[in-house]
Amino acid sequence: MMYVSLTCAVSLAAVFGHAGLGKARDRKGFEKSIRDLDWFPPGVVPTVARSVAAMELLVVLAFAASPVAGPKAAVVGFSGALTLLIGFTGVIVLALKRGVRARCNCFGTAGAEYSLRHVVRNSLLAGMAVTGVLTVGADHRAHISGMTLAILTGLIIAGLTVAMDDLLGLFRM
Repeated sequence: MMYVSLTCAVSLAAVFGHAGLGKARDRKGFEKSIRDLDWFPPGVVPTVARSVAAMELLVVLAFAASPVAGPKAAVVGFSGALTLLIGFTGVIVLALKRGVRARCNCFGTAGAEYSLRHVVRNSLLAGMAVTGVLTVGADHRAHISGMTLAILTGLIIAGLTVAMDDLLGLFRM
């Protein structure tokens, strides 16, 4: 993997891992956020919640498999992340257009109400997925220093992404 692709993969894997585990840990809270959208019959909501968390964790598994399975696994991870991000962004845009006041339970905790910043965040993450696909598998010798920097950068980006609502809340006080 090129360093850019590695940075994107680490960021997306960490974001989706945190999101999937958070949703699994607070299943009831995530189910409530889905119910608040008022799109699914109540009996279907638990299945939707479990499916979303499972798909997020499958993205993480694809990235985790890529050092052994090769670039194709990374492409599966990037493609899965992009597909989910397009779906999540569509849900947020439709909720905003309908005036639905639901809270983002994106990472297993009740975050802020859906807003344009969630659309922007998801769009930036989708851009990372596209960038990752375009740069995956480039042939060059990896250096430990470059890999370390790529991994650390990816983790910092993921941390800022996960904490976005909290960080923006600090500046509003």
